[in-house]
Amino acid sequence: MNRESQLVLGAMVAVVLVLIGVKYAYEDIMAYMDKPNAEEAKQGEQAIGDMQQLAEAHDPMDLIASVAPCTPGRQLREACVTVTPGWGQASNRQQIAADLWKGWAEICTHRGLAEQPADCRIELRSPSGETIGGSGDDDGSRIWVKE
Repeated sequence: MNRESQLVLGAMVAVVLVLIGVKYAYEDIMAYMDKPNAEEAKQGEQAIGDMQQLAEAHDPMDLIASVAPCTPGRQLREACVTVTPGWGQASNRQQIAADLWKGWAEICTHRGLAEQPADCRIELRSPSGETIGGSGDDDGSRIWVKE
């Protein structure tokens, strides 16, 4: 390999390394910016507790196993609802999911985690952790459920 080829190859490797560094720095900065302050974290924890109570109170068929933040410490507008194995046999899953979202949107906006209900999201997860439903990406009120 001649000298010019070595220089070009070295420059290409340097550019790739710089781009990798920029990517990781960007992700760290975005994660830091999305991290809630102490008051927001407290409101988020209370909102998840409120949602757990709501789910328990409106779950006569025992379809909801638990409610937790989707990403602890970030995105407090998102609640992950883990369902029980009986979820798959429920004929009204779509309605239950819509009702869960409505309850979460009310809690989420009341606690100041989002300005509009459409900014509040739920994710439905199977007992194995698979996503089986939830809110639409661009509008939290657009609920889908895996058949």
